[in-house]
Amino acid sequence: MQLSYNNNRFKPQKTSNNLYYIFKQNATKLSILVTSLVVLIFIFPQFVSFPKLFSISSSNVEYPPLHGFYKNDIITKKTLIFPSIEHAPLLRELSINSLFDYIVDQKGIKHYKFTEAIREEEVELNAQLNGQDESQTEMLKIKNSFLNHGKLKFEGNTPDIVLVTGIDFQKYELSHLTKIVQNRVNYAQTKKYGLYVRWLQEFAPFFETYDHEKHKEWVKIYLLRAAMYAFPKAKYFWYLDQDALVMRYDIDVYKYLLDPAVLDPIMLRDQPIIPPSGVIRTFKNSKAEKAELFLTQIGQDLNLNSFIIKNGLHTKSLVEFWGDKLFQNYHNFPNFAESAITHILQWHPAYLARTAIIPPRTIASLTSVIEVDDDIHYKNGDFIVSLRGCDETNSCTKEIDRYWAIVEKKD
Repeated sequence: MQLSYNNNRFKPQKTSNNLYYIFKQNATKLSILVTSLVVLIFIFPQFVSFPKLFSISSSNVEYPPLHGFYKNDIITKKTLIFPSIEHAPLLRELSINSLFDYIVDQKGIKHYKFTEAIREEEVELNAQLNGQDESQTEMLKIKNSFLNHGKLKFEGNTPDIVLVTGIDFQKYELSHLTKIVQNRVNYAQTKKYGLYVRWLQEFAPFFETYDHEKHKEWVKIYLLRAAMYAFPKAKYFWYLDQDALVMRYDIDVYKYLLDPAVLDPIMLRDQPIIPPSGVIRTFKNSKAEKAELFLTQIGQDLNLNSFIIKNGLHTKSLVEFWGDKLFQNYHNFPNFAESAITHILQWHPAYLARTAIIPPRTIASLTSVIEVDDDIHYKNGDFIVSLRGCDETNSCTKEIDRYWAIVEKKD
């Protein structure tokens, strides 16, 4: 059926003041004008001035001042930062419940809080007013030392490499804690590296509900963050687990591994993140000079008993991301922080592109009761021995004693 009215009256009328037709008629001219302006801006940027609102310069952005986990810092000129190891027996006696303030929720679960140390003059005053004996006063001083240790921040001529270790006064007795820390001190002094050692228990308030056996693996990430703040100008941070010893004090880790010319031929390119048949692999064209995270593997796992991270924006973002509560609470990460970094490298190629997987015996030779001729287990002359798995065999202290005797005899 044909319409009885002229539907042309519903079409836009071509009047001289209609914007639609003005734009349509001049579209070509306008596009040429805009293109010319863009080209001029890129060719002669010095002649173009934009309002501050549209500036993309980072110099105009104001960020909050850099700060650590605590309200204040304690500045130190010492490159070797480690706690008073001799306090370990009394810290064990005090326990976490006495070292931190805490609240108990309706389910009876304890939530530890950041606790400020009591000033030394107040400790002495309390002792006089309350008639405390010397042992009680000593306990308060040890508690203060524990609470203040994390506030230490280095200022001075920063070492290029900082060795980082977390120690556990619940796991080891004083004699073995002394050997672990002295091993790091001996090596760091020999190579003029920095050293950053913390009690694992210091990080209890970082977790909503602290479970020592579960969270001690996640503490490594917080320890790295703290070390990066304590030594902000260092170039590399090397996390070495307490269940490991440096066996060669003569090796400079930069010349031995981190120098791109040395690293390039030993990087495992096209290597499955989950051996032997994982789909996601390291890139075939990875550049040694771009590497910022240095890891070894053991079996199907990435090994966090000994790993190195380069100081920079990408690695700082990685450490923040890696320690996220979502990862910590995820039910399907059986190896905790190791499972998390495996996930990150598989799903985030920006981090994978900056990761170098290296042979195990470079920085994490696995302990063995007998000498095994393979590319995983410790052999005489290797740089590092990792006691990974010694908890399962209840052999940690024996292994420390054995390898400590070897390294000190060499020295």
